[in-house]
Amino acid sequence: MIAASVDALHDPAQNLIDKTHGLDENGAQVPGRGDMPNQHDILTGSDVNGMSMGVHCDNWTSSAETGVTARVGHHDRMGGGEMPTSWVSAHTTSGCSAERFVETGGAGRIYCFVAR
Repeated sequence: MIAASVDALHDPAQNLIDKTHGLDENGAQVPGRGDMPNQHDILTGSDVNGMSMGVHCDNWTSSAETGVTARVGHHDRMGGGEMPTSWVSAHTTSGCSAERFVETGGAGRIYCFVAR
């Protein structure tokens, strides 16, 4: 379990999203800050409370190099940006192409959550 509720998911003290627990779909650890390549950026489009910021690669339909961006968080809670320790809203990408994601520390990864 990553968090006991949606509120806990967005409370840094109550969720378990970090480099150890922020795994990919195969259960493998995602490379983070200090790893090569660094892929710690997680596409969210959200502010720290999980609310849409409207910064989401044109509603996740664009792969443009420039002109559109996405808000990302850091699964390992380390790095740069306005809120470097936020898993949900650390900074904005420089574009929406695969190349732009890589240059800001990502690989176009997303999280999927299941409520039980």
